[in-house]
Amino acid sequence: MVLFKRKTVEFVPPPSLPSDLDLDTQVWFIPETGEWFIDYEAYLDRMNYYNIKKFVCETSGNSNFTYFEALKVERNELQLMETKFPDPVKEPILRYVSFSTVPRIDVMVDDVYTTFKDDFFPGDQVVVKGPHEKFRGVVREKARFNPIQLPDGTVRDGYCSYRVLLETNEEITVNDSLQMSRERNTFTKWFVKSFLKMSLTRLNRTGAPWVIRENIAQKYRIPVEYPPELKQFEDTHGLHDSFEIAESPDEEPSTSLFSIQPANIFDDIKETPPNGNEQEAGRNLQRWKNRWYEVLKQATVFFDPVVDEEVDPELRTKVRDLFDFAGVTILNDFDAERVNFYVSPRTYSSRVHYLPTDFFSSVHSHKIKVWHYEKCLRFFKSINITPRKIEQARKLSQLPGANVDDVKRLIIANRNYPQTAIQQRLPIENQHLLNHQSSPPSISHHGQRASSKPPAPIDDLSLPFTGVPLVKPSWKHLEAAFGDPSDLLEVWIFMNMYNKALLIDNFTFDDFCAALKWNEQEETCQLLLEIFCSLLTAFMNEQGDLEINLPEELIEDEEDEDEPEEPEEPEEEDGEAGEANESDVKSERIQEIKDEEEADDSSNEIKHNAYLALEYRKITWQERLKKRQFRSGGWIIILLGVFSLVEYIPEYSDDINEICTILAPSDYKPTPSTLEENFYNSLSPQLRSKALDILVNLLLNGSVIRNYMDKMAEDSSNLRRERFELIRQLKISLDEAHGVQKLVLDSLRDRDTSAIEKRLKEEAKGKPASKRGRSRGGRPSQNYLPPEPTDLEKAVCLMDPDFMNLIKERTERIRAVDAIKSKRKEMERQLNELSIQRMRYIGRDRLYNRYWWFERNGLPNLGSTVRDDEEEDEEHTGDTEDEGSDVDEGETEAEEEAEEEEDDEEEKADEEEEPDKYVSETYLMGRLWVQGPTDADRKYHLHLEDDEVKVFEDERKKEEDEEELKKENEPDRKEENVGGSSFHRSIPPWLSRASKKVLGIQFDGDTVRDSSGSVIVNQYGSAVERKFSPTERKVLEEAPDVLFGSSDWRYLETAEDFQKLLTRLNPSGIREKALKKEATELQDSIKNSLKSRCAFLGIGSKSEERLRLEKIIEENTVTEEEEIDEAPGETEDNEEDGTEESMEEAEIAELEAEEEEEEKEEKPRTRRAEAAASVRKRKLEELEEKRAQKRAKRVSKPAERIVKRQEARRRKQERAEKLAKVAEAKEKIERLEKNRDRDNALLWVNSMAIDSLGHVHYEGERLELKKKVTKKKKRGRR
Repeated sequence: MVLFKRKTVEFVPPPSLPSDLDLDTQVWFIPETGEWFIDYEAYLDRMNYYNIKKFVCETSGNSNFTYFEALKVERNELQLMETKFPDPVKEPILRYVSFSTVPRIDVMVDDVYTTFKDDFFPGDQVVVKGPHEKFRGVVREKARFNPIQLPDGTVRDGYCSYRVLLETNEEITVNDSLQMSRERNTFTKWFVKSFLKMSLTRLNRTGAPWVIRENIAQKYRIPVEYPPELKQFEDTHGLHDSFEIAESPDEEPSTSLFSIQPANIFDDIKETPPNGNEQEAGRNLQRWKNRWYEVLKQATVFFDPVVDEEVDPELRTKVRDLFDFAGVTILNDFDAERVNFYVSPRTYSSRVHYLPTDFFSSVHSHKIKVWHYEKCLRFFKSINITPRKIEQARKLSQLPGANVDDVKRLIIANRNYPQTAIQQRLPIENQHLLNHQSSPPSISHHGQRASSKPPAPIDDLSLPFTGVPLVKPSWKHLEAAFGDPSDLLEVWIFMNMYNKALLIDNFTFDDFCAALKWNEQEETCQLLLEIFCSLLTAFMNEQGDLEINLPEELIEDEEDEDEPEEPEEPEEEDGEAGEANESDVKSERIQEIKDEEEADDSSNEIKHNAYLALEYRKITWQERLKKRQFRSGGWIIILLGVFSLVEYIPEYSDDINEICTILAPSDYKPTPSTLEENFYNSLSPQLRSKALDILVNLLLNGSVIRNYMDKMAEDSSNLRRERFELIRQLKISLDEAHGVQKLVLDSLRDRDTSAIEKRLKEEAKGKPASKRGRSRGGRPSQNYLPPEPTDLEKAVCLMDPDFMNLIKERTERIRAVDAIKSKRKEMERQLNELSIQRMRYIGRDRLYNRYWWFERNGLPNLGSTVRDDEEEDEEHTGDTEDEGSDVDEGETEAEEEAEEEEDDEEEKADEEEEPDKYVSETYLMGRLWVQGPTDADRKYHLHLEDDEVKVFEDERKKEEDEEELKKENEPDRKEENVGGSSFHRSIPPWLSRASKKVLGIQFDGDTVRDSSGSVIVNQYGSAVERKFSPTERKVLEEAPDVLFGSSDWRYLETAEDFQKLLTRLNPSGIREKALKKEATELQDSIKNSLKSRCAFLGIGSKSEERLRLEKIIEENTVTEEEEIDEAPGETEDNEEDGTEESMEEAEIAELEAEEEEEEKEEKPRTRRAEAAASVRKRKLEELEEKRAQKRAKRVSKPAERIVKRQEARRRKQERAEKLAKVAEAKEKIERLEKNRDRDNALLWVNSMAIDSLGHVHYEGERLELKKKVTKKKKRGRR
């Protein structure tokens, strides 16, 4: 059956033919549904509806189809099911599930599959497994033997004996059903589910049974009479319609896949207006209103007879006027065949069985709409019919020349138009009378409400690219030691989601990573051991039965594939030449096969000794697992044993061989001690996570996890049922509380409280405003339930005891409402934890990156937020909105806006005073993960092919290898910090080179240029007006850290980064609008978890110990002045003085030699020569004077030189002590960072296993029993 939003598609009834119909009139026909139209517009509207991609194929469960696509898929799937699903088992299945009350069909599917998988019936085509080969045959006869008690007292179990006719016309008898199986891909869960959906139906009532459809029951001659205990669900109005498979698309509509239901006035029309997506698909809002106007003119309404105490007479009159204004006929007597609307203060439920004397008993069968009075007001308001418009139309219709129908039509249609438009279209002679009687407040009121609808969102990449965002959240990387985080995240989610089934406490992702990196064999990590041991425990129960389903069919497939097939002989064209070619081809093919076999043998060569450890000391790994002998390396032996079961699977073989080669090398015989040593010292965190991932994948279809999932589904169903009843109680309690509130207001209205209000206002002037605002000293609103009495009510209570009783009663009612709300909140929290079926991402951004919040469902909710309580407080208001209130709307809105502004200011003040008041240091993940696009999104939406991605990966790997080589050659080399405010200053060279090769864009200094050299992004991040490809946008927006595929993972770890993400998302795009909506709804829990992790790990803040160590470093840092200003010692002084004296003596000797040469020459002295002689004389005198001063200083102050030497030694010692303190503090900081994760992992304890088993998984129970026995023996010897 094709569904539209999980509801049955209702076909349009045939139109009524006019009496003067022309036989040549064109008719538009839809062959798939049998609908036909005279009006072409109606035909187009219907086709637009069928082309909406929101139809669902019920049989397969697939969605996102048009109606015609879903119908085609439905027929193909049902035809496939009819062809493949074995006929002999259909009747037994139907008799087994007839009138079953199992609530969920998936639970029924599992039950049917388990029951009939190994049960065969005459006519079943089976495969009989012999000792060496298999035989195909047909079951001819079946005999069931009950269990009997043998003479020796033992009981022989019951069994079935089958007589099977083989293909060789030989008959054999098979007494064990496990020796037989059906053909592959015939009896599967998918076919069982499709068959049950096709054959069964059920009423939409709690506890209703599954009933076989009438045509199916007649075909297999199965009775459809209800059992006595289910008689109340019997329905005789054609609910169990036929469900047949159409053999061809040309079949008549009456015998097609669906039968057309009886025509109804409400067919193909919704009560709610179309939303944005539906309007995009062609469902116009005004067209929906016009459709309702036509339906209402043909409809009838019946008001449930009630007394004035049950319904306010004024409200009843308003609703009657609304129906009358819309043209609905009001009936005085109830007639089920005529009534379309039933207005009643009572609540109708399709899941309740009503007595025949109750009018509600005819509602379901006649498709009567039951509305309460408030819903009537809301509905008519949505189609622009309100009491105010009725009053306005009444005044206008009384004017001379006014037509009542025209007035109604224009009043409804021109809701947002000015009054002058109505005046111009009315055929009224005296326009001044109309102007005189018009209501200015009403006009201004409607004018204020006129607003333009925001444009519908479009595809994100269709929005113009204006530039690179300057504010981006900071993406963090997981450590490279873990490799692809996908396996790591899958294991962590599985362990925490199914922790109760595995008997292991929840643990954080940080502790999980620390445990996988553990390499200390002396001090074991309990978390690491418990993760492995809890998973291995789920593989086998204590009786030694394996709890997983091994894929044996894969072995059979491989055996079938190994059988040689006869090659097809080519056609002979030229006689001998053809024979020669054939022989050559055969010889070449044989040689290729030999080469491939040799290559396979070399690749599959065993390079480890893991098999030698499986029976260490003649104890098999199965026996160790059965006895839970995990200690002293036993768990690694069991792990290798589990791997030996699935090492033939290609998906696991490479990883298992690599793990076994590291744990048990071929160099020596493995023992438990060597296995443990190799595990801790040689097995990397990446291979450890792969080992866990293999165990998790095998357990997913195991009985432990399946049983737990079934239990959670049943608990969830029961909890939803309780929650539904609780919501009904909440509604009743709210109505009662509002009723008491109305009595309180009526009592205040009847008395004069002006003096009290005046006194309260005067007293409130001198007092400061209380926190959270809303002093509400005046009259409270009827829609608001105050948690405490107002000042006015307290003052009146002192004067009137009866009024005090009313206040007490209201307080009790409000407390009852709060208690139900808190219980409902707890139920919703439990439902969230029970939702373990799947983990969904919260949305995708414009570049198809997926965002994952893993604490969304299936995990315990460890944190609480402030907004939860505030939302509950707000629920006191607006639950029963009185749209017909006489309170002035303008004043009310102004008061509410003022109160909201006051509350916002107080909330901000509260947050500034206590920013982390509600941040609890409890979290599990504490990170928001970002995953790159899938391969399909990357290829079809981003247009980025595999070879282009390989260019980026090769460039990145090349640069990483170069960086590692530089670090090895230059270990002390420091990375340069690239500064500046440009958006691409940190672009890595590999990304720049790859972008130039693939996209033709180049990061050139402060700009980005295209292949022609033109600037496309300037230094400020602004882009030019051009069309950017999706890949160009991805590189420009995400650089320097681009996510190219689903194996690329990043995460956000601070609330500030999450807020930047919300700010960056553009709601004008389809994907980011949905992502922003989901992220905004989850922002309280996300921010709380992020803040908790940051507070616990000290991210963004420093611990007291680190602050103390940093203070020590700051106080003892050696300054440059201290390094330079170091007093010289005595030896250094002497050396320096000696050097200076020798230089001075050499200079003096040089001057004296020049003077002697001039005297020897005896030439007449010129002025220049005399000037040079005077300069030499002056220099000689200065040098002699300096030398004399130094000698005097050295001789006259020996004590001062001693003091300087001592000061130099003291400074040198202080400097050495400071350097030692700084080095010690830095070492402690490094050790503090390293040991923080280690210490946190060591604090984890598996309390769940201790409480349930009395010990942790690793310790086991057998050793404790041995210790007790040993002690008893010692006592006996004594």
